[in-house]
Amino acid sequence: MVTRKKFGRTWWGNAWIEAMVRIDHDTNRLPRGRSYANGGRVQEIHICNGIVKAKVKGRQRKPYQVTIYLQKFTRDQLAKIQFCISEDPALASELTLGKLPEEMLERLAQENISLLPTSWQELNADCSCPDWANPCKHLAAVYYLIANEIDKNPFILFHLRGVETNTLMQAAGFAEPAAATTTENQETFTLYRQIKVPTRDNKKNTKVEETDFSSILSSLSQEKDSGAIFALLEEFPLFYPEGNFK
Repeated sequence: MVTRKKFGRTWWGNAWIEAMVRIDHDTNRLPRGRSYANGGRVQEIHICNGIVKAKVKGRQRKPYQVTIYLQKFTRDQLAKIQFCISEDPALASELTLGKLPEEMLERLAQENISLLPTSWQELNADCSCPDWANPCKHLAAVYYLIANEIDKNPFILFHLRGVETNTLMQAAGFAEPAAATTTENQETFTLYRQIKVPTRDNKKNTKVEETDFSSILSSLSQEKDSGAIFALLEEFPLFYPEGNFK
């Protein structure tokens, strides 16, 4: 039996899901991908240069190739975003803590800028499966899992629109201007990957590999203040969806 997962555990991750549901209200195709997202059908998700690349297991032997990218902000929109951040110390402070305050969306809305997609036309999406519909269930599954990654790093929302984390930090006054480069969108995110795990009967199971938690815990055990550090850990942090991390 497939365990039903919660997609979007922070307000910003949930905002992504809500945005997708709003633009899907006429087609109602998004729910088709939820079982795929729950069932481990998505094998990989990477984001590079603002483009999402994913592999999703379908009926064929080889996984389907998924590509998704959003419309990028214009220079004028980017300038307005930077101004909103630089003129609001509270907003800038939240961003430097890795958080996306709700006020950010409200401020951008006043400038007629939407961080979240508002229509399918803003999403350029393609899947190698034979299903003509867009989104197909493979694309929909990736949309759900993107929400969980946005939970962990809300700056992915900006990256999908062509805005890098360092650009936001500069506007907040917490980063030095980056050296000029001819290639934009240099950030790369390896969000999700399945690996084969040998079992006692020599068969292979799949699990999601995102962080080497054993090495983290091993290093903590060698610290003098490991007890204090361990006490600071949450029991159910966003980066460990398998249960009680402690």
